[in-house]
Amino acid sequence: TVAEKLSSIQKNLTDIPADTRKLINESAALAATSKQSATQFNDLAKRIEAEGGNYGVASSASDFLKKAGGFQGGMTELKQEYTRLRNTSAIKMLPPGPATDKDIQLVLAGFPSETARAGDLARFLRGMAKLQDIEASVANAKTDWFANNNGALTRAKNTFVAGNYATKPGETFEDFSQRIVKDVSSKYRAPEQLADEKRQQLINQIPTNQASVAAPAAPVNIRSQADAILRGGR
Repeated sequence: TVAEKLSSIQKNLTDIPADTRKLINESAALAATSKQSATQFNDLAKRIEAEGGNYGVASSASDFLKKAGGFQGGMTELKQEYTRLRNTSAIKMLPPGPATDKDIQLVLAGFPSETARAGDLARFLRGMAKLQDIEASVANAKTDWFANNNGALTRAKNTFVAGNYATKPGETFEDFSQRIVKDVSSKYRAPEQLADEKRQQLINQIPTNQASVAAPAAPVNIRSQADAILRGGR
């Protein structure tokens, strides 16, 4: 994956200083490993949920990770990866109000205990996957930003594709990263959450300016109309 990424930007690499090429290599490697981790954690979360809210044949969370997740050290190895992720820029790039995201909120609350319930661990792993995916997407975009922006993370000099996103002329990499974070996070939303957001958008489109809404017609009084007809007849 790293080789393919570097091959795609090879033409631009010749015009970039050697120290910047090193950063590009590091970003490409980080993007690849983080994407693999995101896939792994999502898979683990799905496996736990498939067991019906328990660890299946495993007796504990740590035992489950050893048997199903490839973590020979169980919870210890997962905790090391958690610590690494907490110290990366993925956490710092989260948009305001991350507490609204229940999965990420669980990750920010702290590492689960050895006796954590299966459902809680599944949500924790999904939060970890989301952060890994964010890290992978931003790191992937950074390699292209370097390659297309004279080897610097300064404002975009023009429009170019970085990762899976198009930049805007004059856009900062920080603002660009925020767009990536929001897009990646939205892909993890549950179907019911997306439905609620769509419903709220439709509600917000309903006019609230009473002046623009025609006043309802006064109720018709049949008896008064009949009396008027009779009077007119006489």
